[in-house]
Amino acid sequence: MSRTNITLNNNSPLIDYQPVAGWGEGDGTGDPFAVRYSRNGTVNFTSLPGASASMSFHGTGIWIFGAKRSNHGRYNVTLDDLVSEADGFASNPELFQTVLFSATNLKHEKHTITIRNDPTSDNAPFLDVDFIIFETETTDSSSLSVKVENTASSFAFSPESAWKPLSFEEKNSVQTARLTSVQEASMTLAFTGNAIALYGIVGPSSGLYSVQVDGQPSTNATFNATSKIYTTDSLLFHANDLGPGNHTLRMINKPEFPEQEMFVTHAMVGTSFATYTSSLASGPKAGVTLIIIVAVVSGFIFLVFAGLVLHFGRKQRRQWK
Repeated sequence: MSRTNITLNNNSPLIDYQPVAGWGEGDGTGDPFAVRYSRNGTVNFTSLPGASASMSFHGTGIWIFGAKRSNHGRYNVTLDDLVSEADGFASNPELFQTVLFSATNLKHEKHTITIRNDPTSDNAPFLDVDFIIFETETTDSSSLSVKVENTASSFAFSPESAWKPLSFEEKNSVQTARLTSVQEASMTLAFTGNAIALYGIVGPSSGLYSVQVDGQPSTNATFNATSKIYTTDSLLFHANDLGPGNHTLRMINKPEFPEQEMFVTHAMVGTSFATYTSSLASGPKAGVTLIIIVAVVSGFIFLVFAGLVLHFGRKQRRQWK
């Protein structure tokens, strides 16, 4: 067996922020130190006592990254039934892209983790989440991944009239997606393998969706893809240890408001997602390297945003601390 890590950006739908109104989303403006966060300052933050960020994963390790700053305070983390307490305060220097919590050598099974804001001072009420890495085991004999584009015959979109194509430029090449704004419109992917990762676009016009694998609903009733910032190739769903053979994944649009959209770009099938992950040889350093690589190529993000803005024609603003 080998171990692979998967990185979730702060705005991944796999991270459940509660209450939604208690969290803000930084876009790199209004904070002179914003560029020290990953992806040019994108981060989710809260000053609300008791506000939380949760996710479930099937794996053997977990790392939560954020900042420790002079206006950050105490927080606690619950991993399954184990509760840990920590302090997010730091000054001279303040720390960015630093580990807020980590756990390794976990039993390879489903785990649930929650980080919760627990400030003790009005002068240091903040907690933020920059990105999360979780580690999963893969079989050496099935280390290759297969990328399935949204145009492949194994993708089925229903009703077909409810879906339309979207093209955008990223990294000097034209990428495609399928999108729908129709309530209960669905995408079905038939695949052979014991793991699946589904990717798409999250942004201001994205909404809620649900996922079923082999007819069984996921633990999360719905996922929320709404984000202040458009992000392509965002991980929308991940499942492993499905067992060998044929499987079916179904994604259903559950918008809260008219014209909210659901986007699908591609899927990765297999037991290892090497294109989007890296081996975790010594803790979370590989994940940090991946974030740095993303930052290096972030100059191309402007091209992506330009195409998306032409399509959506609107932006939302939230207050950055």
